[in-house]
Amino acid sequence: MKNGLLYTEEELAIGLKDNERTAYEYFYDRYGPAMYGVICRLVLKDEIANTVMIEAFLEFKIKMCKCEYKSGSILSVALNISRNKAHQYMEMLLISNEDEL
Repeated sequence: MKNGLLYTEEELAIGLKDNERTAYEYFYDRYGPAMYGVICRLVLKDEIANTVMIEAFLEFKIKMCKCEYKSGSILSVALNISRNKAHQYMEMLLISNEDEL
């Protein structure tokens, strides 16, 4: 990890809630590839997957600032948000394609 920082799950949750830059860097380095992988399985175009990833990360950040820490929940929250954002995009794409027919 960057600068040799290591966080316990609880320390990371507190850092994220407190909006600490180093906590978000650690989170992104550690969990970003998993989030992006979930998105890429559902959204096949890289440009669109990148946009969905940004939206998912921002939603995660908002959610972490608002909620209390629950043991072992950071990764599951991040992956659920990523999956939901990708599904929302795919639904939006389907609806827009139906309107064109």
